[in-house]
Amino acid sequence: MGAGATLTQALLSEVIFTFTLCFVVLCVATNTKVENNNYYGLASDSDISVGGISGGAFNPAVALGLSISNGMSKLFYALLVSAANLVGGIVAVACFRVVLPSEFEAGGTVGETTPLRGHP
Repeated sequence: MGAGATLTQALLSEVIFTFTLCFVVLCVATNTKVENNNYYGLASDSDISVGGISGGAFNPAVALGLSISNGMSKLFYALLVSAANLVGGIVAVACFRVVLPSEFEAGGTVGETTPLRGHP
């Protein structure tokens, strides 16, 4: 947690920026309407600047992995951050489903039920 930040601020920033990261990745990397673009990295990395408030895990594996590798230090905080990450991710998926319901129509996405380009 960043100096001067409260636990509530840190967890809220994890929820908000995990939501942002997941929603942006869903919109630019899985949306069939934006195929063949090259802005995935810029779009997905644009929200990493909040790390000074919460530590910027945005991923339960990162939060727990850092805690475990440091001898289980701050494990409770890592569990809280992991829960915040899951909430942010779930809200992102729900919003993506509302904004782009066509991505969830029968037939699935490319690669799941239809072959990828150039593959039989």
